[in-house]
Amino acid sequence: MAGQFSRHDFEASHLRIATRWLKRYLSLWIMQNDLAGRINPVTLLVAIALTTLALACGFLLAVDVRLLSLTAIGISWLALLPYHSQLAVYLSLLTFGTALIVPFFPGRPYVWELASLLGWSGLIITVAMRQHRRTLWATIRENWLLFAALAGFCLVLVVTMFGRGVGFRVLGNAQMGGRFYFQQISCAIFPLVFAACRWDERLLPRLLLAQCCLTTTYLVSDFVFSYAGSPMFLLLQFFELPGDALNFEVAAQRMGLRRFQSFGIVGQGLFFALLLGFNLREFVSLRRWYLPPLALGALALGLYSGHRWVLVMAGLTTLYSLWSQRFFTLRNSCVTILLAVVCLAGTYAFSRELPLTVQRAVSFLPGVRVVSQAYVDAASTMDTRRLLREYGWQ
Repeated sequence: MAGQFSRHDFEASHLRIATRWLKRYLSLWIMQNDLAGRINPVTLLVAIALTTLALACGFLLAVDVRLLSLTAIGISWLALLPYHSQLAVYLSLLTFGTALIVPFFPGRPYVWELASLLGWSGLIITVAMRQHRRTLWATIRENWLLFAALAGFCLVLVVTMFGRGVGFRVLGNAQMGGRFYFQQISCAIFPLVFAACRWDERLLPRLLLAQCCLTTTYLVSDFVFSYAGSPMFLLLQFFELPGDALNFEVAAQRMGLRRFQSFGIVGQGLFFALLLGFNLREFVSLRRWYLPPLALGALALGLYSGHRWVLVMAGLTTLYSLWSQRFFTLRNSCVTILLAVVCLAGTYAFSRELPLTVQRAVSFLPGVRVVSQAYVDAASTMDTRRLLREYGWQ
């Protein structure tokens, strides 16, 4: 009796174990079928491609880092192809006039130069996929003179390149100058990209304001080049030097007048940022009493570069803004004239006590007295430009 009971109990326990495993198997089978039904074939292919890419990147990282970088750039270029137009618009508006360059790339191209290349590929894809604005062709018809002049400008550049010959030093050519031709031709696509791309135009003031603030990146490169020395030269792989930084350094050793072009770029950028952020009527209101000192401070910083074009560009831009914003009323005109008279009187009265670079910048004003060192340095620049114009007309 005990033996039969034990055998029956043993068989019942096996039956319970078999039932339990059958339930687990059925539940796993149901889960697998449900998961297989949820898996998208496209998602599966993308997962397989990413796994293969990860294995390839691991192999290239162990073999050749440069090849891995080129592969990553190429894959990123293809992956972002549908968004090239938007990237071209936003990057060009954000980084034009800044020192940001493509790091560790031959030729040290600016980020906005990369944006122009994105514009060429992006425009083709945008038009081919019919993702452009509906008003594109109407915009081209309404402004056909502008686009015709743009095409003529590119044609003149191409004819000049073939007629006089150009070269790319980055490619090992003995002749130089090809980058500037290529830059002009590649940037000629921007009007078409802006007309075709669907982008949020409400972001335009913010992007321009950020661009003006990012002009401060030139201070980094100018400081590293002039004072920091070789330990910080790695930063120059990310920030470009101002165009005349090397010439100013040579002139400082020869003439004794040290200038920093970055001050002019940053001062002009901060002045334009104030014009973007505030209405000009606020500059003559008691509520915004701090705006005129800030604007004058930005101009003073720009004059420390010794560039005369800082005053010229700021003055012309301000005059156009005054006219476009219908600023001229009796009260506003009187306050503006009073501020201008005070600034000019202070400049003429204390001109010889100003820093040498500021004296050089204001030396073009009629009747202003500056020291001979600033006057000679300013006059030598004008003589050089006159000789270049005469040579260009020959």
